[in-house]
Amino acid sequence: MELEKKYIDSIANSFEKILNGNRIVVLLDEKGKIIFANDFFLKLSGYDDRIKGKDFFEIFIFPEENVKDVFENVISGKYEQIHINHIRKADGNKKLILWDNYLLKDLQGNPLTLSLGNDITLIEEYREDLGKINRLFTSNIESADDKMKEICKEAWLISGASCFMYNKIYDNKVKTVYRFGVPESFPYEFIGEDSPCLKVYESMGGEFETGDDFPFNFGSFKKYYGHMVKSGDIKYGVLCFLFESKDAEIKKDRIRILADYLGREEERKRLNDGILAEKNRYKLFFDRMPYGVYFMSWPDKKIEYMNDRAFELTGYNKEELYAFGKDVFEKIIHPEDKQKFIDFVASDDAFKSSIRLRWVKKNGSIIWTERMLTPSYDEKGNLKYIFAVVRDITAEKKYNEDINSYTKSILLASQIDSIFIKSKHEEIFIKVLNTLINITSSKYGFMGLLDENSNLNCIAMTENVYRDCKMGDSISHSFIKNSSSLWSKALLENKVKVINFNGKVPNGHVEISSAIAMPMSYGDKVYGVIILANSEGGYSESEEKIVGKILSHISDRIYTLLENEKLKKREERMRESIIKAARLESVGVLAAGIAHDFNNILTSIMANMSILKEKVSGELREIADETLENADAAKSLASQLMFFSKKVKPLIEKTDSNVFLKDLFNFLARGVSANTEIKLDAKINGLEIDRGQIRQALSNIFINASQAVSTISDPKINICIENIEIGKDDVFKKAGHYVKISIRDNGVGIDKEKIERIFEPYFTTKEKGSGLGLYMTFAIIKKHDGYIDVKSEKGQGTEFIVYLPSMADPFVEKGTKDLIVESHNLSILIVDDEEIILKSLGRILKSFACEYYTATNSTLAYEIAKTKSIDIAIIDLTLKRDESGQNINTKLKEIKPDLYTVMSSGYSEEVILSDYKKYKFDNTMPKPYKIDDVKNIISDYIKKRKKA
Repeated sequence: MELEKKYIDSIANSFEKILNGNRIVVLLDEKGKIIFANDFFLKLSGYDDRIKGKDFFEIFIFPEENVKDVFENVISGKYEQIHINHIRKADGNKKLILWDNYLLKDLQGNPLTLSLGNDITLIEEYREDLGKINRLFTSNIESADDKMKEICKEAWLISGASCFMYNKIYDNKVKTVYRFGVPESFPYEFIGEDSPCLKVYESMGGEFETGDDFPFNFGSFKKYYGHMVKSGDIKYGVLCFLFESKDAEIKKDRIRILADYLGREEERKRLNDGILAEKNRYKLFFDRMPYGVYFMSWPDKKIEYMNDRAFELTGYNKEELYAFGKDVFEKIIHPEDKQKFIDFVASDDAFKSSIRLRWVKKNGSIIWTERMLTPSYDEKGNLKYIFAVVRDITAEKKYNEDINSYTKSILLASQIDSIFIKSKHEEIFIKVLNTLINITSSKYGFMGLLDENSNLNCIAMTENVYRDCKMGDSISHSFIKNSSSLWSKALLENKVKVINFNGKVPNGHVEISSAIAMPMSYGDKVYGVIILANSEGGYSESEEKIVGKILSHISDRIYTLLENEKLKKREERMRESIIKAARLESVGVLAAGIAHDFNNILTSIMANMSILKEKVSGELREIADETLENADAAKSLASQLMFFSKKVKPLIEKTDSNVFLKDLFNFLARGVSANTEIKLDAKINGLEIDRGQIRQALSNIFINASQAVSTISDPKINICIENIEIGKDDVFKKAGHYVKISIRDNGVGIDKEKIERIFEPYFTTKEKGSGLGLYMTFAIIKKHDGYIDVKSEKGQGTEFIVYLPSMADPFVEKGTKDLIVESHNLSILIVDDEEIILKSLGRILKSFACEYYTATNSTLAYEIAKTKSIDIAIIDLTLKRDESGQNINTKLKEIKPDLYTVMSSGYSEEVILSDYKKYKFDNTMPKPYKIDDVKNIISDYIKKRKKA
């Protein structure tokens, strides 16, 4: 067809320039082997022609970038697509390339991939400025002149220069095409001799910057920078920037990119002006080029010629399309765009800028196209033919829509952030909800948060929701689980849910024509939901994406806000605790003094009674036992008083667990009406404990249990004591042997929200409770390196479990009779200023057939140590108006280095009872004590003497 050949020949020559221009062109066979790579790509990558025939992906693609999938999709004919990836240069560095891929076929019909690429490395590196440039370059500005002007304006804004000019050089004259910030007095055209603009134009590097030695005389400006605008070897003009400071920083990288973009626009304009005048030397390549090209007669709109790519864009074959004749216009162009195209051809800009139209393909699908038009006139000057170059911009348009969606998301996120920064706490939720309602044009909105029982509580709603939707302030978890509503599914599945049709609603509920339900979550935890409804036109996919993007933004900030509120409440409780702790400290000072005097008196009672017990039998022995039990309880009272003094630590004693725990719980069980069952193994491992403190801790738990069952018909308390071995973990920092003590009742139980606070000081669930019992219990167990746990359900009873570190075997105290034989003739010094202590302790020592001496002050103690043969010294820590017990111990050991010394006190300002070895004591015997305590001291001394 002569006409077809005529116009193919007239435009084909321009595509040789595409191959050799400033754009990457790579042609690959179906296996990814390189058939052709243009000079621009070779220079950019640092390789030469020797790469032809080699695997493109092995040479250029990093393993972590999955580019082969794109290649395989193109080769298989699924789709052609735009993508971005890095290439590996010959020197190992990276370049970021934007590729546009097309499927071609060679003469034998084998598939080929043509990839056209642009180097966008600097765009990635300077994203903020270059993002503006990129949006400008891909904008819908249809006039080439207007687009170049906008690029120049952006160059001026980015550079920070006071003045800007885009100049062109003609016969040593400089002509300004565009300028910004330049005084009106400055001419648009001037002689270029010796001007910095001409230096740029004539320079090898294409840029020039004035130095201190340059005679620059242009008003108040002190610095000039110019950069060439060119494409290939063709020079178009110079970008000129004027600065008022010699030290001005010049964003050369951005300017170079803008100059490059401007050069491409100049080149595109030049090609569009002259493309139809070029001769086609590569017809076969032209037919297979990646852009659609067609030639249409006007005004009958009949297609005279289309290249292969144009046919592919329509989905029709040549015979079908040519057969349409002038109807092809009606077949291909979207009905809504037909008049737009006719009006555009008739306008002044028709052959200066591009137009974007929708094409309807044979299968009914729609693609977006951009086309440049070139006219051909008859001898009378009437428009006879139109040449068009068409490209598929569907993917690009979607990309721009995604960018717009992203920008909208950023702006919305900024609004949301402003709400959180500027609003009061109680206003934030409704303001966030209203913002979402406004951007989606919704009529109804609701925001709810899940509580600890997974019930949904309203935090914000529009006024019409309560009225029209019959929603209360709270929705139970059981209702949510069984509901088929959109928002319940969103909550349970942690997914955004959308409907754009009339949904099923309960009677009396407003009709829902469209709705979107968005779960609020932090990590995997769903904690609330936002519901919007009845948007005009429904919720589009793009709108859903925007709202979806902002959802995590909102969720994170609301979650942080809620957590901060919890933190504030904890801080308030901490402040209360500090105040309470100060009260406890005041109580401790008073309590410690009372306990000291109380213990001295109690020591005399317990010591004397324990002696009587050894000498009587029958009913009198039972009386003595009961008296000692009550004295032990009184000892616990003293220990309880001492607990409030922070200076006092546990006074550790080796303890026969079987006897101690059995006696304790039997004693406690006698005072309650509950059916108490005690299960205690016969060989419980020995404990090293402060007996008074542990007695108090376990008594507090038992008393709580007895009070919990006091109102039920069949009260029961079960006590189980057993040995257990535990490995090291987050709870038990110390691995080893433990005694596990479980105290379980069948009482009323403890509420879930209260169980976390039962060990706080002053927290109580009882009307007349002090709130100190379980607090003391927790602190005592912790001081013993133990652990306490509690399990309870409302109406199902409560179980307290105490774990105390133990010995590896049971501990049995030595019998008194055996000890009397071994302790015969021992000599013991008692250093104490309380007469009742000296008398009662003397009676105990006498019962062991020991010789003893008493000293009421340090001077007398030193004299006895120097003159008498002393084996053991029992030293009180606090003698009135005398040296401390520590000093007395030190000096006695200087006199007698092998002396076995025992620390004894009912109260210590220095708090050394629990660290006696640190102060060179051999043992400790806290007040009050009885005959068994003295027996243990003597037994320990005899043991050590035998080892020595």
